[in-house]
Amino acid sequence: MVLSEEGSLFGTTYSGGDTSSFCARFGGCGVVFKLDSAGLETVLHAFNGVDGFNPSGNLLPDEAGELFGTTSSGGDLSACSNKGCGVIFKIQL
Repeated sequence: MVLSEEGSLFGTTYSGGDTSSFCARFGGCGVVFKLDSAGLETVLHAFNGVDGFNPSGNLLPDEAGELFGTTSSGGDLSACSNKGCGVIFKIQL
């Protein structure tokens, strides 16, 4: 998780989010979320399999206000046992 200077917390969930198409059989492909200092949660991105599946590892912020992370699966869904080999993603805040 990443804590911003404004007191917001950013993180990921391994599953949940998009439960349509490919992600439905797995209970969702995961999300990137923001929890502000008042406790309000916002989903910044719900993965759909093609753009990633099961976020893992830490989020890394940069000076431009972007977060970078990885997923353990997703991307080319025809590879790595038909679940994809994973992706590197960027979230613009």
